[in-house]
Amino acid sequence: KVEKGFFEEIKLALDSGFSEKELNLAKEGLLKEREQSRTDDGTVAMMLLEQLDLNRTMAWEQEKDRQLQQLTGAEILSVLKKFIDPNRFVVFRAGDFKKTEGANVK
Repeated sequence: KVEKGFFEEIKLALDSGFSEKELNLAKEGLLKEREQSRTDDGTVAMMLLEQLDLNRTMAWEQEKDRQLQQLTGAEILSVLKKFIDPNRFVVFRAGDFKKTEGANVK
């Protein structure tokens, strides 16, 4: 059921993209997560070290936030179609399937 549902959602996203509401909620959540991560001293220290190593500043982070905010549904759909091919997914199933062979599993 999970696998089937996963592929149905991927197909739906590739066929029609995301609604404006879904897009806004996703961007809001991502931006809020990025903002909240910068309230932790350890995270900020790690960010500053990484940026120093990459010759960047916090202005780079600010620009990423601005770019995320401006993403459109059409841009996201274009990237999805470019990089996501459900026919190339590999599905692994793990578990003790012998236990369910005789059971009435629904």
